[in-house]
Amino acid sequence: MASLRLIDIFGTSDIGSRQNGLVLREKIEIALSNSDAVILDFGGINLVTQGFIDEALGVIIRRMGISFQKRIYFQNCNELVKTVITLVATYSLTMMTDASGSAGSFSGGQREEKQGGIEACRAATV
Repeated sequence: MASLRLIDIFGTSDIGSRQNGLVLREKIEIALSNSDAVILDFGGINLVTQGFIDEALGVIIRRMGISFQKRIYFQNCNELVKTVITLVATYSLTMMTDASGSAGSFSGGQREEKQGGIEACRAATV
């Protein structure tokens, strides 16, 4: 499992802009092409903007659907980061419909050895 530590990538505790979101999305996509899953470590991050998270994760979620919870895990999220990720995941999944016409939902699914979705942030927050 790959791990991306955002403080090391961006060098700041406050991360915004779609341009930075694109940088992170490209790193996530590379990690996912080389590994079954990726952990996004938000340790030391105080603030993320909705545009940043939408560009980094929303695009991937709209492409992968609810199955993103089996491949992307979150760690060390504060309450603000959790809120923004949950908001973006929820509206990204709402935009999607499956063949039966029902929309996906974001609930923070489980995986055998690790919690998936936003629940991992809650469990790992320092």
